[in-house]
Amino acid sequence: KNPNAAYNTIQTPRKVIFLYKKLRIFFFIESKRIKKYFSEIFVDCAIFVPKHNNLSCTNEMLQSLRTAAQNIQVTLVDNYDNSINFDFTNEIGMEKKGKSNSYAVNKEKHLGGMNQHNTRKHQQLKIRQVLKVIKIEMNIIVPLVLTKIKKEQNERNTITIVSNWIRSVSIDLGWIDDFNVIIAKYAKQFKNSKIFYGHSSSVTSANFSPDGYRIVSSSNDKTIRIWDIASGKKTHIWEEEHWINDAQFSPDGNMVASCSNGNTIQLWDVNSAQKIFEIQFNTKKIQFAPDGHTMVAASSTGAITIFDAQFGKQVQQLEGHFFAVNNAQFSPDGQMLVSSSYQTIAIWDVKSGEKLGALEGHSNVVSNAQFSPDGCSIVSCSWDRTIRIWDVQSGKQLRKLEGHGDLVNDVKFFPNGQIVVSCSNDKTIRLWDVQLGREIQRLLGHFEYVTGISVSKDARMILSSSDDDTFILWG
Repeated sequence: KNPNAAYNTIQTPRKVIFLYKKLRIFFFIESKRIKKYFSEIFVDCAIFVPKHNNLSCTNEMLQSLRTAAQNIQVTLVDNYDNSINFDFTNEIGMEKKGKSNSYAVNKEKHLGGMNQHNTRKHQQLKIRQVLKVIKIEMNIIVPLVLTKIKKEQNERNTITIVSNWIRSVSIDLGWIDDFNVIIAKYAKQFKNSKIFYGHSSSVTSANFSPDGYRIVSSSNDKTIRIWDIASGKKTHIWEEEHWINDAQFSPDGNMVASCSNGNTIQLWDVNSAQKIFEIQFNTKKIQFAPDGHTMVAASSTGAITIFDAQFGKQVQQLEGHFFAVNNAQFSPDGQMLVSSSYQTIAIWDVKSGEKLGALEGHSNVVSNAQFSPDGCSIVSCSWDRTIRIWDVQSGKQLRKLEGHGDLVNDVKFFPNGQIVVSCSNDKTIRLWDVQLGREIQRLLGHFEYVTGISVSKDARMILSSSDDDTFILWG
């Protein structure tokens, strides 16, 4: 783990795992005494694991990847042989020394016949130049690291986390000290797990319960329904007189808040299936504060109102938008709000009611805006067909994600904050890498506009609601 250490030999890895999907990841088992410049060669596509690492752990990871990533070819091979389409040892001029397992750099081949007493710095420079060529040929498009596995208690299956490795300035090139997390982009490929039928009109929203075992859905058929995910069966049906625009679980999962086109907000007790109260308010979206004590609703009049979740009394009203407010969301700590309106996004201080700033850049109605899990950034989506990432502190636009063919209705962060998922009138659900600003997966399955998106807390499931009268569970 000393990136500055220099060794005299390079030992051949005994096991190599190859993953293919536009890029190639190398996972070296039982390697030791690696020269610093050798690690630099693999800086974007490999990590070296100490010899004492348990090989059975690797086998579990292979099985997990085969299960989770059906579109990725996963193979386990011994050393370097003819079955490998691309041999790093040949490309960088590594030559085997006799019958041993050691490799050395062929300086004559790659350093233009330079004197063997040239500095190690020159060797590294030349190798990095070769690496650039290798990257182009291999189409490696993102920096990736695959490290050893961390298991949760009482869980035998390997956990793969869809995330992106952000190289820290404090970490020397080519070396990672943190071996506690698997970071494998594209390892999780979502697929259509279950289609839920039952609503007789457009499904306006579908959201997970906090424990991830239930779903609450709302529809233009004037009903709110709770579903058991495992069985796919309905457990509750509440009927109203008007279209239901939205329904959300409370943070403890014991209540559901809904809002309708009849200018009303309802609060329901999940355990007793009874309505707790109903208040008059014109809104299309409702959300609980993280502590569950209050709710926020956005109005077509341009006002944002905070209600007490126990009695339904108005606690605070925020004013500052000139057009209808389409949505309002609490920050993870409940101290701020973000609201979306025509072409603008506003950030508010909940306690004082003060408008802290405005984010401008969209050229049409902003459908939704949401804080990242760490509260440092905001993602927004718009009828201008774009998704944008903003820095909360500076108000600057960090990313502009383009690709949807029609207006974007909803967008959500994944729990890791590195991926966002969006849905659109183009009938698609798309996953995006926040750091790279690229689409990484597209989900097809709906036949009409996709109206809303929800992500489970463990990031293993996605819900999408649609005008085709269904909602789909992706897992």
